[in-house]
Amino acid sequence: MDLVPHALKLLNICTSVASHADIEKILNVGICVLRGSQKRSGKELLHRIESIKAKLTKGVRIQDAFKKESCVDSTAKSGTLQVLNLSQKKRR
Repeated sequence: MDLVPHALKLLNICTSVASHADIEKILNVGICVLRGSQKRSGKELLHRIESIKAKLTKGVRIQDAFKKESCVDSTAKSGTLQVLNLSQKKRR
């Protein structure tokens, strides 16, 4: 059974909740749902949720925890693509 869509819904719910305590509870449910996932998408989402939870635990504002996460994701993806492109050029 694919639980990734359910965990994504939990993550989306967090963006409309104002209470740190409630968000942490919801994130904990998402972590429990995804823990042990063998799918890449499940592992990536688990890492994202754990990262957001860690930021909130450190005292980062709710909006910032979610905004910075999406910026990091897009930077990481483009960085990965650049590394792949460089390694392909070296093979030629």
